[in-house]
Amino acid sequence: MEEEWPAGRVRQTFLDFFYSKSHTPWPSSPGVPVDDPTLLFANAGMNQFKPVFLGAAAPDSPLGRLRRACSTQKCIRAGGKHNDLDDVGKDTYHHTFFEMLGSWSFGDYFKEEAIGYAWELLTKVFTPTLKSLPKKPCNAYKASLFIIQHDMDSENKDCHLDVITGISATKIPTIYYCKNLPLSGLILS
Repeated sequence: MEEEWPAGRVRQTFLDFFYSKSHTPWPSSPGVPVDDPTLLFANAGMNQFKPVFLGAAAPDSPLGRLRRACSTQKCIRAGGKHNDLDDVGKDTYHHTFFEMLGSWSFGDYFKEEAIGYAWELLTKVFTPTLKSLPKKPCNAYKASLFIIQHDMDSENKDCHLDVITGISATKIPTIYYCKNLPLSGLILS
């Protein structure tokens, strides 16, 4: 019997992985943010953590005590800075309603550890299983990992080279600003 990876399994595997790394699972906030007049819709995975980033979370509150969190946030992008509405229907990756999976550190760890966690999740948890799935004509894919150097983040390449053994600096290309392009990730094609 073939193994399936529906959205619920991807979501739970992500949350379980970061829970094993001492992250507190944090629930998705509503699609229409509560007590945030600056947003019409939740448009990013970090919206629910805005009080922490702005220093407005009461230190003794559950949100104020967070040091590590993992979340899955329902997002709607239909206007504003991250408006994807004009791109919906033209490709396979622009949507107005989607879910962002996020791991968060609030001063507990920084880029090197975040890169290590992401690399472990992608190469040890997701990729081996995805590569073992049978390929079918209707959903044939090839799993590929890529790392890129964003032009505005000069320390990113060095962090990847420090954390990931066996990777050559020449295999990490530099990209220049590109709307909605992740800085590293798993591509199914």
